[in-house]
Amino acid sequence: MLQSLKSFSSDFSQKVLVVLGEKFITDPLGEKATYDIDPLIIESTLQEIKNRMHIRENELSEKSKSKILNFISDEITSVTLKPFQKQKAKERLGDKGLLALKDYKLVLTSITPTFQLLGVSPAHIKDAFQFHDKYYHVENPKTPVTFFSKLIKTDKSENNFIVFVLADRDGDLLVVRAAWRVYLSDVNISEDYNISQLLDIFLDRYGMLIKTPTTNWSKLIWFDLSRYNTNQDIEVWNQESLTDHRFLKIATRKRAPSFGLIEVFCIYAVDIEKYLADLIKHGAVGNDLLDKKKYPIGYFHFSTY
Repeated sequence: MLQSLKSFSSDFSQKVLVVLGEKFITDPLGEKATYDIDPLIIESTLQEIKNRMHIRENELSEKSKSKILNFISDEITSVTLKPFQKQKAKERLGDKGLLALKDYKLVLTSITPTFQLLGVSPAHIKDAFQFHDKYYHVENPKTPVTFFSKLIKTDKSENNFIVFVLADRDGDLLVVRAAWRVYLSDVNISEDYNISQLLDIFLDRYGMLIKTPTTNWSKLIWFDLSRYNTNQDIEVWNQESLTDHRFLKIATRKRAPSFGLIEVFCIYAVDIEKYLADLIKHGAVGNDLLDKKKYPIGYFHFSTY
């Protein structure tokens, strides 16, 4: 909603936008609207639109006119939609990853305590969401995943780390599926990292080779469509010999429209032993996590939804 129209009714705002739009149509079809609108309101609305579109005061190019008309068209649609229609439209945009991060609602899940044990608390996640440095929407409709992150600086540069959160998009909700500490000194990246590549970088160090009944071995499987529905069908390389080795499988799954099929996306497995060694080295967690009697292999074995 334009601030210049915020105090007016939807009906009046629509009339203002119609009159304003006609100023930029050289040969409109039919007669122009004959609404009695204060010219000051028209002018202040136009000025706000130009400011938002970064159009200079006296710029009258066809490109700038087109941008203004497109903006006005979107605003007319917005003010004429009913509240429930706006929410539905927002959810559709959210599913596609077309909203800014601030326009989503954050949802923590039952897996959150596991990541708190591994050094990323709910407060870390909420802080990274509200005051993120970077975010990235994977826009493939088969993999509705969003990354967001925040760099945390400490007294020692070697202990600087990124809070890296992965969430699934469900309408205008971001449902947290994983949250990791990524130490810059351990994965050899700079503060000017590319967040779209951060999962690959993280898995290059901590990821384990995995496969499903329908895929080849890989450290990351973005999408799989299968009839399986159990964690045993996500196989870790050489798993038979890892009887005392702790790892965490991550996957999101949902029932596909076709009967009997399951959509599974963003599938990977993290070597918890290796990850814990780095966390302990940086003082993020205590040595007690090395106690496999207190925290056995099953404690970290699987995370799926």
